[in-house]
Amino acid sequence: MKNFAQRKTAPEDVETFILTALLNGDYSPSTDRAYPMLRELFGLDADKVRWNGAGDELDKIAQQVTTPKRSLVVTAALILAEWEEHADTDTWRHPGGKTGRYLTQMQTWGYELSDLEKEAAGIDVEPTTDSDRPGAA
Repeated sequence: MKNFAQRKTAPEDVETFILTALLNGDYSPSTDRAYPMLRELFGLDADKVRWNGAGDELDKIAQQVTTPKRSLVVTAALILAEWEEHADTDTWRHPGGKTGRYLTQMQTWGYELSDLEKEAAGIDVEPTTDSDRPGAA
C-alpha cells in the first residue's frame, strides 16, 4: 500500500472505487479520527492521537496534494488504510462484500493477492497438493 500512496497519478477507475466505498458505507470519514495507518503510509508519526498533534500530521498529507489526480490517490489511500486498520480475523471468515471490493480493486491496480486474500475476496483458489509445495519430491 505504501507504493500506492506514493503515486503521483491516480490509477484507472479510482473515482469509481471511492464512490462505491462511500455509497456502500465501507468508509465513513470522521473528524475525531487520527488515521494512524494513513499517516504511516506517508512517512509521518503514526503514534500521535488526534488531540495530541495528529491534526498537524494530517495537514502535512493534505499539503502533498498538488493536483486533482493526486487528491484521488490520497483519498483512495485513506479508504484502503482504514479498511486495513480495521481488518481482523473475522474479515477473512466472510468472503466478498467490502473485503472483496477492496482486495479485487487492489489486485486490479497491480497488487498480487495471497491465497488467503483471494479466498477473502471470493476468488477461487486452486487447492494445494503436497507436490505443489516447495521442496516436495
